[in-house]
Amino acid sequence: MDGTLTIEQGTIYDFLDLCGRNIRHFENYPLNRVFTRLSRIARDLQQHNPIGHAQRNVAHHYDLSESLYNLFLDNDRQYSCAYFDSGNDSLEVAQEKKKRHLAAKLLLEPGQTVLDVGCGPGSLDRWLARYTKGTNPITSVDINGYFLREAAAIAKAEGVGDIITFGPGNAEDLPFDDASFDVVMSHTVMEECNAEKMLAEMIRVAKPGGKVAVMVRAVDMRSLWNLPVSAAIKEKVEAPVPSVGIGGCADASLYRRFGQSGLVDLKLFPTTMTVSDPEGYTWKYYEPYLFSMLSEAETAEWHAAKAQAIADNSILLARWLHCAVGTKQVK
Repeated sequence: MDGTLTIEQGTIYDFLDLCGRNIRHFENYPLNRVFTRLSRIARDLQQHNPIGHAQRNVAHHYDLSESLYNLFLDNDRQYSCAYFDSGNDSLEVAQEKKKRHLAAKLLLEPGQTVLDVGCGPGSLDRWLARYTKGTNPITSVDINGYFLREAAAIAKAEGVGDIITFGPGNAEDLPFDDASFDVVMSHTVMEECNAEKMLAEMIRVAKPGGKVAVMVRAVDMRSLWNLPVSAAIKEKVEAPVPSVGIGGCADASLYRRFGQSGLVDLKLFPTTMTVSDPEGYTWKYYEPYLFSMLSEAETAEWHAAKAQAIADNSILLARWLHCAVGTKQVK
């Protein structure tokens, strides 16, 4: 992006594909075992992540140009998951279905206050403000200043800026008094921080009788690539991907955490993110990673199977998420 790397032949996608194909060769490099052991020893030190460090990490990852996000995100800046009921759904329609599904689980009543922990660009909050017709005041916090500025600007432009209040907030130490909100929710954030602290904070700021709702990626469940490939390839590409920070939660332990939290009237369930567009951002995000695990012959088989699945309209990628909703007890 800064001009220090120039792709003279092919595209950046081709370059990443080349890097991915060569990862497997590094595994056989003689010093790889030494590097692996050293990295494990230093892992706790390397991933020590106090709030100031976390803010810099998030800024480095997300503070990019708006023109870049316009290339692959929908108009509402959603980037986590969506529901594609058919191959004819646009990204915007699939995101709308996801947000309706989440809102239905909250059972919001007019006048109830909402807190979104780790709001990002505020996409879900803007939709919720429109969905509830402005009857529910929404407070949204994030540790990333860029997201907060963008979220506030878009909310104002869309006419919901007076319904949503955006501000800085650490999921592990929320800047609110006890029992402040009727609904406290979080969407794919608990993976990246201390899950125990975050859940405790969400429960603390919820009012007695209020709802606490969390969705996380399911790195403990196999994905589905609906392509007619061999069992050997499926075993490789559908294996869970361990993508979670130290102390984070991205597996079925979410259910145990809610069960032991003191929350009642629990609703615990998995759901899926489905993708049927092989030219879309989500598909192209995951596919190069898969190529790093496949041989040249297996990659050729993959491309042939992909073409066949496109031809017969059966192409599909599905990845799991874990969801939990509970009610804070009235004492």
